[in-house]
Amino acid sequence: MRKYFVLLLLGMKLTDLRAQVVLNLQLPPAGLTVKSQLWNLSVVNTANQSMQAQVELSMVSVSNNQTVLTATTRVLDFPKGLKQLHAAEVAPVIYNVMASGYNIDGSPEGFLPVGTFQLCYTLVRVDLETEERVAEVCETVVIEPISPPQLVNPSDSE
Repeated sequence: MRKYFVLLLLGMKLTDLRAQVVLNLQLPPAGLTVKSQLWNLSVVNTANQSMQAQVELSMVSVSNNQTVLTATTRVLDFPKGLKQLHAAEVAPVIYNVMASGYNIDGSPEGFLPVGTFQLCYTLVRVDLETEERVAEVCETVVIEPISPPQLVNPSDSE
């Protein structure tokens, strides 16, 4: 009986160490065109302590299920509670262009390819000896081509 009680307590301690982490994407509803817009997200850490982690991104084409782009941020500190992320805070980001059929600029300021893509973000906790995936969220986005500027006012031939 004591053995089971000790295992139960040990299991409770392990559960406490694996606190829930929630990723919330805050991508623009329309007009997603450049890589810096990919990094608008919030992370909620419900643990009693901060953690070191990095964000990994995978961009997969919906039409052919081909990975087009992957990216990894530097290791970031996530204190207890809410942390808002944006491009300047996660920099430098390492981008890997995975599909040559898409015209993708490899630079951090480059444009995104046109099409419908599944964006999957994974938060990977980094300890001295191990890495552990603690949260993941995916969203389908449509990236439309940039149209040329149009004259709004005055009307044509005025």
